[in-house]
Amino acid sequence: ADTVETILGQITIVQQELGHEGTLLYVDIVGVFTANGNGKRIRAYISSALCFDSGVIASISAVAWRLTLQILAKTISSQTVHAQFCINAASPLLTRTLTTANANIAVPIKVTGTNSTATLGEITLDWMRLLCNQTPQGG
Repeated sequence: ADTVETILGQITIVQQELGHEGTLLYVDIVGVFTANGNGKRIRAYISSALCFDSGVIASISAVAWRLTLQILAKTISSQTVHAQFCINAASPLLTRTLTTANANIAVPIKVTGTNSTATLGEITLDWMRLLCNQTPQGG
């Protein structure tokens, strides 16, 4: 990533996977910041809606980071997203966001990175995966 918001990774939730009230998806995203003190920022989106923003993280270098999204389907077109962001041994940042992705179509989830200098590779993604899909019984 550099000073322009750059897509680090993206996965797509297939059509209707978020279409049942109570369906819970977990997305786990893991990466590394390079060894310098430049400011860094991680964001996540469901469809085009921002669901997590770390804000600028200053003076963090050469450490791993992890973002976990818990996406709960409320209706066919609304979700509650709980995000937990951890950097090394620092206290986690927890957020809650409401999104309105239409589950009748495939829903992309992407993570982006931005840093304070125009240097490529300061924020890298190791992996991004859908961990769990729990659909309510009898539905």
